[in-house]
Amino acid sequence: MINGTFIDAYNCTGPDPSTCDQTVFPLVFLAKKTADGQFLAESVSRSGSGSCLVDWTGDWIRKTSTGVTVTHESRTGEWTGSMCDGDITDAEVATARTLTCDTDEDWVGSRL
Repeated sequence: MINGTFIDAYNCTGPDPSTCDQTVFPLVFLAKKTADGQFLAESVSRSGSGSCLVDWTGDWIRKTSTGVTVTHESRTGEWTGSMCDGDITDAEVATARTLTCDTDEDWVGSRL
């Protein structure tokens, strides 16, 4: 489902949007376009100051020739210094995407 700026992905039972259950929280929420046919919804959390644990989660939506693939990733690591304090920057979010991958799960959706 496209709302102009972001994409949300819902479970559907058919190709028509009316078959999608939009009364529940979406599988992917507020994904931004990162490339042609690719979108990413991500979040970063930090705990601690000076030395902190970092958790990045992301859901990639990629258009395929037969439908879409959604990849859910979870990455964790440890940061030190100023990266643990204040508002997180876009550069820090990009760095979080490169942390050690803990889980990677792929969902495949096909056109019906």
